[in-house]
Amino acid sequence: MRCVCISDTHGMHYELRGIPDGDVIIHAGDFTNRGGIGEIASFAKWYGELPHSHKILIAGNHDLCMESDSYTGESILKDAGVDYLRDSGIQVGDVLIWGTPWQPYFHNWAFNVRTESEMNNYWSLIPDDADVVVCHGPCNDINDLAADGRHTGSTTLAKRISEVKPKLFVAGHIHESRGKIISGDTLHINASCVDIKLRVLESPWYVVDI
Repeated sequence: MRCVCISDTHGMHYELRGIPDGDVIIHAGDFTNRGGIGEIASFAKWYGELPHSHKILIAGNHDLCMESDSYTGESILKDAGVDYLRDSGIQVGDVLIWGTPWQPYFHNWAFNVRTESEMNNYWSLIPDDADVVVCHGPCNDINDLAADGRHTGSTTLAKRISEVKPKLFVAGHIHESRGKIISGDTLHINASCVDIKLRVLESPWYVVDI
């Protein structure tokens, strides 16, 4: 199965041209910039028209309406043929993909969680047999270094991923730490499509065969 991984398009999705084909495209959140319904509708139209058989999406901290008005947002995405995951999963062939939007508290946006113990309540929902895990925020000390020198990822998420051992972990959120690294049995990707100044990068996607 070929997965095309992107994240953090911040409403500039139409600037991504030449996205590679694949069985699945995965977007790890911040698909809008301010989380308005109009932004969600614009993204849903673009994402829904991509040729990939499965279009996987989670929300990020900028996608405010997906937390405050989830019914409307999810309805728009569903009508466009988007598989929106919020602490839920989807089976694609023999591959189980699990998605969750939460991250450590960050600038009073959406899907913020104050404590690691509270975050662990969400991570415990990740199935033991998940093959791909999609989370907006990265694991602690893996693709999570912010420009101010802080490691912003979740320690309890890192622990849960080390237990589950998915083949692929996809995140975004910290634009300046985009990249990929293998940790244990898992390929970790920070698939942010923009830099720290919200400029869309050239060919920012990652393609992974599972």
